[in-house]
Formats: sequence, C-alpha cells, structure tokens
Amino acid sequence: MFFRTLLLLVFASGLVQQCKAQSYSIPGAQIQPQIVFPIFFEDRFGGKDTLYAGWDPSADESFDSSVTAVFGVHPVARDTSGLFAYWLSGSTYYKANVSGYGLDSSFPRIYLIAIDNSWFPLKISWDNTVLHDLNMPFADVSPAPLAQIHFYSLSTD
Repeated sequence: MFFRTLLLLVFASGLVQQCKAQSYSIPGAQIQPQIVFPIFFEDRFGGKDTLYAGWDPSADESFDSSVTAVFGVHPVARDTSGLFAYWLSGSTYYKANVSGYGLDSSFPRIYLIAIDNSWFPLKISWDNTVLHDLNMPFADVSPAPLAQIHFYSLSTD
C-alpha cells in the first residue's frame, strides 16, 4: 500500500561553525542561488527523489514569479510512477524552493513538503555541512550550525 507523507519543514535562524559545504546545484536553473540545500528521500524498496531548498539575496518569497523562476523554481507535473517528493503551494507541485529572506525576516518559515507513492520506512537525509555554510544569511555564533531544520510528519493513505 502506498502512502502519502506530508512533512512540514521549518527553517529557523540559528548558530554557525566554520566549514566549507559541498557545492550543489538545482537542475534546470538559469542562475544558481547562493545556497543550495538538497533533501534526499528514499523508501524501503529503493524509490528515490530529491527536493532543493535554496537561498539567494535577489530571490523573493513567491513560488510563482519570474524572479524565482531563474533559480529553477517552476511548476512540475506530478509523477505517479514511483516515489514523488514535492513542495506544495496551493495545488501546484515544485521540485525547488528558493527564497531571499534573511535576518530581517520573521522566523520560523514553514513549507509543506509532500511525498507520494512511498513505502515506509521513508529515509530523509541531507548534507549537514550546508547548514554551517558561512554564506547563509544569519549571524555567525560558532560552533553551532548557522541554520536549523525541523521535520514534522503527518501520514495519510
């Protein structure tokens, strides 16, 4: 039986350690944002998918804008052939979410991620070094990470 899993991803400002993050890129982006944070999903039968969160000072907060479109933020068709992870905005699916919020913004920022056609257990992973990247738009208060993420899970059939 397939499951749809909904995750609330909360980005919160935090603390920082000096280290260099691996460089990632958003597929199909005309311009790469300053920070790219991939989130990897894998279900028990090996179904895999990746979502991308990004930050760039020239980006805005909207999924549907020409400003974020150059960073690879554009609607995608729903894939029903296997595990499909996506950012959900209204009834539109996205594989990338790039924002330009920074220290003057209110926190936390909450984004809804949905995963369709997955089989439990669902493994979610990411590269922690990106959270320590000194290019993040938050104050450096080493040795803790500059940013934090929190996942909250809801499961539906």
